[in-house]
Order: sequence, then C-alpha cells, then structure tokens
Amino acid sequence: KRLGNRAVRDILTGRRSPSGRLTMSFPYSTGQCPVYYNRYSTGRPAKDPYHSDRFTSRYIDGPSVPLYPFGHGLTYTEFEYGSVELSSGMMRRGEKIYARCTVRNTGKREGTETVQMYIRDMWGSRIRPIRMLKGYERVKLASGESCQVEFIIEEEMLKFYTLGGEFAAEEGKFRVYIAPDAADENFAEFELLGETKIDT
Repeated sequence: KRLGNRAVRDILTGRRSPSGRLTMSFPYSTGQCPVYYNRYSTGRPAKDPYHSDRFTSRYIDGPSVPLYPFGHGLTYTEFEYGSVELSSGMMRRGEKIYARCTVRNTGKREGTETVQMYIRDMWGSRIRPIRMLKGYERVKLASGESCQVEFIIEEEMLKFYTLGGEFAAEEGKFRVYIAPDAADENFAEFELLGETKIDT
C-alpha cells in the first residue's frame, strides 16, 4: 500500500514522468462502440472525421474517430517524430527491410516514449484492417536528446488467411507507420514483389 501511495504521489507531483499507453481506443460516446484501432476499411471513408460530406462512412451526431486512440499516452514532456525511412521501397519474398525514424525529446524534462510500428496492407483478396500493430520500442530520452528507432519488417508480418484459405502474404503495396499512437499519419510505403521468373 505504501509503495502504491508513493507511486501516485511521485506522478502527481512531477517527480516521475508517466509513460503508460492505452490498450484500447477510448470512444467519445457509447454510440461509437464497438470502436477498434484495427477496424476494417470502408468503401467510402470520410476524408475529415469531424466534418464529413454526404455519402461517406460517418456518424451523424459525432466524429468517426475515438476520443483517445489506441496507444495514446501523456507525460510531462513532448516528443517529435521524424519522417519514416525504409531501407528499400521493394521487398522480395524471404527478404526483410528496415524501417527507421528519429525521435527527439523537445520538452524540458526527461521522459520515456513508446514508439509504435503499424503496418497496413493496402489491397488484399480479403478486406484488411486499416493498420495493425507489429512492433514497439520504449526509449528514454533526456531533454533535447534524440535517437533513431529501427524496426525489422519480415514477410511473416504481412501474412493473413487469404481468400483461398492460405496463410500467406500477398503481393502489393504496404504502408509502414512509426508513430506515438494508432491515429498518427507518419508513414512510408513499400511493395512486396513476387518471385522472379527466369525463362529457360
């Protein structure tokens, strides 16, 4: 009990910086439930989730995005994300590519950031989620300090049960997001290529 009291005291008084993250999407209202970060894409997605045009996927009386997205968290400092960089814009089967992003503590205090990597399959034989969490890394940075966070992307991460019932990765375009939560749009794209055929 005493340890719990001290932990709460240290967070509230600023002696420690919080670094927890939401493990669910927190809705604006119960009318949005169920709400998931890895929801399926729709045929007419709204360009602006707060002020949508007619004939798009939206709520009439509220925004189409959660109040707090999956992976959201607050602390006593701020972090800035650089652009996502890929080691290659193309990936062949059996190979791997690397996704990198520079994260900088722009606040006045030391803090811990949970850097998250999501992947989106742009087109599939079955409908695919708008993004899926595929990795994360916690980095502790002093004020003004920066570091490069790197993730490995392998073919196994891209697999799903296809229309033919096979657990496989399909050729096509993918997006890689490196961001503080599931709503951020910091991404780069790559393409998964098929096997090279050699004429004999």
